Amino acid sequence: IAESLQGISAADNAAEPALVRAVKMQYYQKRAILVTRLEDALGSLIAFGPGPRIVARRSSLPEGASGPGAAATTTLHQVWDALHVLELRGRRIEQLAETAHRKVFAPLLEAARRLPIGRELQPSVVVDPSHEGVTWRWVEVDDGVGIENIMPHGNMQLAGKARAEGRLRLVQCVLPSLESLLQFVQDHWTGGLNEVFVALGKRLWPYISRALLQHFDTCSRDGGEGLEKFEAAMLRAGLIKSTEKTLSRHVHQHRHALGEQRR
Repeated sequence: IAESLQGISAADNAAEPALVRAVKMQYYQKRAILVTRLEDALGSLIAFGPGPRIVARRSSLPEGASGPGAAATTTLHQVWDALHVLELRGRRIEQLAETAHRKVFAPLLEAARRLPIGRELQPSVVVDPSHEGVTWRWVEVDDGVGIENIMPHGNMQLAGKARAEGRLRLVQCVLPSLESLLQFVQDHWTGGLNEVFVALGKRLWPYISRALLQHFDTCSRDGGEGLEKFEAAMLRAGLIKSTEKTLSRHVHQHRHALGEQRR
C-alpha cells in the first residue's frame, strides 16, 4: 500500500488532488493505530519484572480474554508477522535485545560476578497460578563444590586468593542460568519464529560471550568443557551459527597453552 501511494504521490504535496491527500492521510492514520496496538500487544506478551531476580515474564492469557491484559489475546506469532509486514520487526527486535541486555542479562552476569565463594545462581520458571504469566527468575544457592575439588593442590591457594579478591568466579556458577534464560526467550518471546530467535542471538551473543571470557574463570574446574557444551547447546537451539566459535576457540587456545607449558 505504501509503495502504491508513493507511485501516485506528487513531488509537491500541495499539488496533489484532495482525494489523493485524503487517501494517504487515512492510510497513515490507520497504520499508526495498528502500530500502536501491536506495540501494546507486544508489551503485554513480553514484559520485565520490577526486581533484579524476577526479570522476565510472558503473558499467556487465553484467546477471548478481556480486561487489562486483553491485548495479550493476540499471539506473539501474529505480532511478529505483522511487524514484519510493516517493516518494523528488525527495529523492534533490536529494542527488545537492548532492553533484555540492560534489564536481564547484565544484572544476571553481574550477580554471578559478585557471588561469594561456594555460591552459584540457579534458574527457575514459575507459572502464575491464574495462568496469566510465566516468570523466569534466579536464586542464589550453594554450589556444592569446595575449592580443593577445582584445581590441583599446587594451584589451590592461587585460585582461592583470586576468587576471594573478587577477580574471578567459576563460569559454572552462571552457565545453567544463562542457558535457562535463553531457552525461556526462545519458548516465550519468539512466537515460534526461528528468525526472531536468530536475530535476538545476533545482538545478545556477542555481549554474553565477551562477558563470560572477560569476567569468569572459564577452564579451572573442567578444562573448558562446560563452556564448549554451552556453545554447542546454543548452536543446536539455533541462537548462533556453526561459524560462531568464540567460546570453543578460547578453550582450544587455553588447552594449547597448557600443552606448551608441559613441554
